[in-house]
Amino acid sequence: IMLGHLEDIRTIYKDIDIVILPSWREGLSKSLLEAAAMGKAIITTNVPGCKEIVEHMKTGLLVKIESPEELKKSILKLYKNPKLTVELGKSAREKVIKEFELKKINNMTIDLYERY
Repeated sequence: IMLGHLEDIRTIYKDIDIVILPSWREGLSKSLLEAAAMGKAIITTNVPGCKEIVEHMKTGLLVKIESPEELKKSILKLYKNPKLTVELGKSAREKVIKEFELKKINNMTIDLYERY
């Protein structure tokens, strides 16, 4: 389903429980940061850019790249365990607030520029 441009992505996140991004490699994934900020459980691949946001069994589930079977098992795990899904989502939100809050990132960037 193509939704086109959305003014407010929160309208989508409010209706879902799990965000899945089976990536081969990312920069720092904005979609995963958004999902975590919205308190959603995440399933993603154990690749750079994703594993910086998701800690396996703490803030989401990490699966091997190109492993549909592992992805399937992770989806079923969360589907069958709503309590775990909620716990992972809460932990993801806490992590993104603690480590990726915009003011903190901006200050780190300014500090980096000032050092060089």
